[in-house]
Amino acid sequence: MSTDVQNGQTDAEHDGEDAIEGVPQVDVAQFAIDDIREFARTIAHGDTIVIFDTTLRDGEQSPGATLNIQEKMEIAHQLARLGVDIMEAGFPAASPGDLEAVKRIANTVGRQPRRGKDGEIKAPPTIAGLARANKNDIDKAWEAVQGAV
Repeated sequence: MSTDVQNGQTDAEHDGEDAIEGVPQVDVAQFAIDDIREFARTIAHGDTIVIFDTTLRDGEQSPGATLNIQEKMEIAHQLARLGVDIMEAGFPAASPGDLEAVKRIANTVGRQPRRGKDGEIKAPPTIAGLARANKNDIDKAWEAVQGAV
């Protein structure tokens, strides 16, 4: 079991409350490194499609469409179950609520191993936050997503 150097939590303490039943707890840092290596090998052969979903951010751009944190969490869990590789979880610099939603998604969905189509255990989806090219946006995006693997 590894310890998160930023907050001193072990993987079990960090993942326990949101663990997926039937999916063993793993050292997510090493798992992520192994998965990235495998992903790089697969990409090199050109036979991979990567799904980058923007529902949690761009979906709110429609008139009248607003999601609270709980709704965003539910959607993020479903996107992970569907096999989405990368989720743009929000625009952390836009509001304190968006910052908090992206943090929660990164710290839960972004740390949970998931099952692949053949039942194999895969790394968590990558959690992204939108940022414009300025220091405040980049700092807020990092603050929001740093808890993910």
